[in-house]
Amino acid sequence: MERVQKWNNLKELELLEMKQDKETNMRWCILFGDFIDDGDCGKAECREYVPVNGKRGKCIHKGYTYISTGKKVTI
Repeated sequence: MERVQKWNNLKELELLEMKQDKETNMRWCILFGDFIDDGDCGKAECREYVPVNGKRGKCIHKGYTYISTGKKVTI
């Protein structure tokens, strides 16, 4: 964090604590940088699909969505 502050010439940095949103069907595609429906992430739906285990299953690009816990920290 100190490096981020130094690069951006910031005296303070406010951080929000987040937690994984397990109540939604939306996911974050790391490759495309966009939200996707959980059911739209698979070999049939995406030409960039790459399974984690090299065979089938969760795509290596599939991320999660997060929601705020309401906690803030200033450093």
